[in-house]
Amino acid sequence: MDPILGISCPEEDVSRCIHAGHLCIQESTMDRPTMSEVVSMLSHEIIQLRAPKQPTFNMLRGKGQANLSNDKAENCTRANNFSN
Repeated sequence: MDPILGISCPEEDVSRCIHAGHLCIQESTMDRPTMSEVVSMLSHEIIQLRAPKQPTFNMLRGKGQANLSNDKAENCTRANNFSN
């Protein structure tokens, strides 16, 4: 964790919060957890969190944006995937 935050928190808890956050911003609403599921995730009632199905952002090409090759786009996708 970044020491500038000035708080101490178990890494596992931080990781769990980030993972739950990724699930909450899935593109498809069907892939997002309900609020009761989020509460269960954060209170450790759900031990194993499911993996997000796809990246939480889309690479859009438009005016003024560099075109990405397939290899670079694939690297962005892999970098955005979150695993526990």
